[in-house]
Amino acid sequence: MEPVGADLPKLLGKYELVEFLGGGMSHVYRAVDTVLGRTVAVKILLNAYGADPDARIRFLNEAKVAASLIHENVISVYDFGQEEGLPYLVMEFLHGQSLRKLIGDGRPLSLVEKLHIALQTARAVEYVHGRGVVHRDIK
Repeated sequence: MEPVGADLPKLLGKYELVEFLGGGMSHVYRAVDTVLGRTVAVKILLNAYGADPDARIRFLNEAKVAASLIHENVISVYDFGQEEGLPYLVMEFLHGQSLRKLIGDGRPLSLVEKLHIALQTARAVEYVHGRGVVHRDIK
């Protein structure tokens, strides 16, 4: 199974993929947990990387580390699984816009808004680094 794009929705285990959100080595989708009825984010390791044992191990390790982190500024991990040979990670879905979009919209941010964003980011990085994790993809 190759992760889906335009032909959504698609079931991945109990998760119904409803919108492609982006990705690189993996694809991330907004999805619905069909059992609990909540919106989640599902990150699927692509076939090209899923066949590489080292990439699969890194992906599983990412899931384990992320699942151990509980902080208001760090996304929560709910589940990990594999469907037709593709590993996937299920995470909390955050509503709102990305920082990239916020900056790209061109609306000037007030000093208070900038400091609020910087403080939330710093708290998350401090928490994660305090647990020995170096995050190389902060969003």
